[in-house]
Amino acid sequence: MERTRDALKILFPLIPGPNRKLAEDYGVFNPRWNYAIATLVVDKTGVVRFEHIAANDEDRPNAAKVIEVLRGLR
Repeated sequence: MERTRDALKILFPLIPGPNRKLAEDYGVFNPRWNYAIATLVVDKTGVVRFEHIAANDEDRPNAAKVIEVLRGLR
């Protein structure tokens, strides 16, 4: 994760992988699957600016979309 942050010059935290408490806090935990497949962009005030809740493991937003959202936060 640090290599990704360094390579992209990202100055904010990235939270990878399963984190049930965080998923529950943001309302994206799926009890049927017992995990969440979601991509969230949260601004520095804690407001969710982008949310993609996946239907399955392959259903993810592409990097270009996430970068576009991040650039819009500047």
